[in-house]
Amino acid sequence: MSQDSKQHQKRKNASGESFGIPKQDWTTADKTGREIPDMFTAVGKLDGLPEAMLNEVLDFPSAVSHLVGSIYSELENHAQKLILTAAVNDIVSLVTRAYALDGRSAAYSARALFEHLINFHDVCDSTVNTPDRYTDHKYITQKRVAEHRGALELLSTREQTRERKRLDKLAESTRYRAGVALDTYGNKFSRQWAQGSLFDRAKLYDAEDGYDGYRILSSVIHGSSGAMSGVTRIIDGRHVHRTGPDLELASLAWIEGLTAFYRITEVLVDRTGLWEAEELRERTGNLVFFWSEVRAELRRIDERLWPTRAPREAVAVVAFYPGGRRRWYLYNPDEETLTLAGPPAVEPDLSGLAEVVSTYSPEEFNGRPLTAVHIGVKVRPIRGQRPFPASSIMVPEGHPSRNAGSIKRLRP
Repeated sequence: MSQDSKQHQKRKNASGESFGIPKQDWTTADKTGREIPDMFTAVGKLDGLPEAMLNEVLDFPSAVSHLVGSIYSELENHAQKLILTAAVNDIVSLVTRAYALDGRSAAYSARALFEHLINFHDVCDSTVNTPDRYTDHKYITQKRVAEHRGALELLSTREQTRERKRLDKLAESTRYRAGVALDTYGNKFSRQWAQGSLFDRAKLYDAEDGYDGYRILSSVIHGSSGAMSGVTRIIDGRHVHRTGPDLELASLAWIEGLTAFYRITEVLVDRTGLWEAEELRERTGNLVFFWSEVRAELRRIDERLWPTRAPREAVAVVAFYPGGRRRWYLYNPDEETLTLAGPPAVEPDLSGLAEVVSTYSPEEFNGRPLTAVHIGVKVRPIRGQRPFPASSIMVPEGHPSRNAGSIKRLRP
């Protein structure tokens, strides 16, 4: 074969023509860096709801912010205003995060909303857990803030001096008031502001039916294994763990948090009689009513996110370069990425590849080295190395030579 004929054959091999498929360009866009996708934004949002529902969900945060402005002026004390502010921030956060499929963040807000409901009832009606008792507890928190200095060494010398002076001033201003509060309400006041358990307080206001949901959401805060069901699943007999949105929690947070906030709006209607409170109750009630559609849509999205088979395990790849040099990589077959790795503790026998290496021509595959996958060989990525497209070294996915022996799959 003439030299021109050999070059022509190499070009055919590189394009795939010699394997009986139409000519393709396997050489472009295969050596660029790999972008790490945002695991939340990459899966989209809760946009599959009917249009009227979706519009109301999207409008809810701004509507809440607008409506509560008039309600504050009709509240009886500062404690009620503080709790309403916390509840508004949490309900806006819940709806926003659930819409973005961030179930874990939504769960934190939903749990807090049940506590806001009981606290709001207390400062409206309790003769023990009074508004003054609620607001006096801030001195306990401020005292703790003033004493918490564990991370100051991370600041510059100048910033450390400034922050210590600020904390010293805060400690001086709250020491007396914190002491008076403890003398007035007892030592248990340092642990919680209210007297009585949350469940017993909820029973006083006929709200104990929300306590079970609160306890489930609390398991998320406390890191309980039972709170991981939305991001773990057994597939093909293996435990698969997902980094990203927990849509089971998004569904639970939606109904529990919005129900708690709806009950807060009922109290607002009774206490103020304002049309703004009535509209806030109506808008919140609509979102509670939407839960069936929201839950179904979250389930549809969740099923798309979970793989139908367990992810394949990463395996070792050795690459042979001209001149005898070789390197080891960790290959992720599902992501089609390689990461430069150190050699295995015990290198397998590679003598069987000697003949293949001696006849392999990198030019036929755009300068790529000869690669061999080794099942069962353990390699660890080198510190600081990032994944990159496997096609920059291995023959690209879809190239017919991957089934024609150019990639050898060997066991140690």
